[in-house]
Amino acid sequence: MYTFLLLCVVAFCGVNSYTLQGAERIAQGQIRNGIQYVISLQDKSQLQINTRGHRCGGVLITQQHALTTAACTMNTNTGVSINFANFRVFAGTVLTNDNANNVRDIATITIHPQYTRHIPFVNDIAVITLQAAFPTSISPLPMPLADVALTACETAGFGAHNTTATASVQLMSLSGVALTG
Repeated sequence: MYTFLLLCVVAFCGVNSYTLQGAERIAQGQIRNGIQYVISLQDKSQLQINTRGHRCGGVLITQQHALTTAACTMNTNTGVSINFANFRVFAGTVLTNDNANNVRDIATITIHPQYTRHIPFVNDIAVITLQAAFPTSISPLPMPLADVALTACETAGFGAHNTTATASVQLMSLSGVALTG
């Protein structure tokens, strides 16, 4: 049950705009405060542009581990894993910035061994281990203590405001997204 919930969150937060360009997306969210577990995987070479280097999103599952899509951690042209030394993880606030408390370098990325990088992206999941843990003031994704009816959820991330815009520097959310499948 908990694995399913995490996968739902990653499916919505970790959509990789490089890989799924033109695919259906969640759009038109509202600025959202108070969701500290949403991460932005950022390309360090792109920090000065308006998207702050945002590649894709995910969620903190512990203070030192984030869950995202495997597609997010792959070079879309070559199919090779990204050089994680060139990326960082941002979490814990609604506005992407360079506050040292909100940024961590990556130690390792573990991709599901049976991930297939072609549609339908089977086993499209990866765990990012950070070089240092975030402080306890930045909380990981809260997990339910019991089974819950998964009929609707709130999604959040730093993605685009619509399907043609660039990534947002402010955390956005959309409530009432129906879970199907």
